[in-house]
Amino acid sequence: MEEDDALLELEKTLTNEEKKTLRFVRAYANKRGFLLQPDLEVLRTVIKGMTENRLRFGKPYCPCRLRTGNEEEDRKIVCPCVYHEEEIERDGQCHCMLYLKG
Repeated sequence: MEEDDALLELEKTLTNEEKKTLRFVRAYANKRGFLLQPDLEVLRTVIKGMTENRLRFGKPYCPCRLRTGNEEEDRKIVCPCVYHEEEIERDGQCHCMLYLKG
């Protein structure tokens, strides 16, 4: 299945808010030349976590990192977090496994 077809199938299972998150991360990945996680279950889990954080806390915090409650520190883990570029360069993917080296 082509990536676009797979993402369309995934979208059918997401809420409207989760679809907004998926569109955001997809646009960012395209702009930066990154790939999105091809495992749709992993992608769905990260999208759901980011959406829950956005709705609960007002920002799409990385669901794989813990918020400290310190707004200045927590700003670093709003997706795309300040760590993602270095992680992708070093590991081929970010900590959440959302963005992969293109």
